[in-house]
Amino acid sequence: MKQLQEKLLALLLMALLSGTGAYAQEAPDKQETPDKVVVFRFLPGEEMFSLKGNEAELERLYMLVDKHRAEITAGRMPVYVDGYCASLPTAKENLNTAFARANRVKSELITQKRLKEADFITANYARAYHNNKDLVVVTLRSLFCRRLALLLCDPPGL
Repeated sequence: MKQLQEKLLALLLMALLSGTGAYAQEAPDKQETPDKVVVFRFLPGEEMFSLKGNEAELERLYMLVDKHRAEITAGRMPVYVDGYCASLPTAKENLNTAFARANRVKSELITQKRLKEADFITANYARAYHNNKDLVVVTLRSLFCRRLALLLCDPPGL
């Protein structure tokens, strides 16, 4: 039991030193939104991906994809695309709109950066994200960090 805890602690320490250190070096003033999170805003009720107002975030996402292309295409860093919509009258309409918006953003990455559908993990929500009702949030997160977090939250045999 103690040996397992020591191993988990060592893994956590390694993850913190490798993963969060990169965030601190890249953006020390961005604690809530790390550099690997990109947010696209949509007009209420609209499904179309508008470049107006999203140009800087799209360029930043392109740079992140270029920087992490090897990990993304090898399957070690999936591109999480989360659609959020809460501006329409029903949950069904909100989910359908969130779905369409997430697909628009993925299509942009597929056509412009040659990513494949298998490179994405997509989820859609009929709710707001931090009080913003019309967003698509794209996150690059390594599978190792995700698995480690799950292991620490629900360790086997403890």
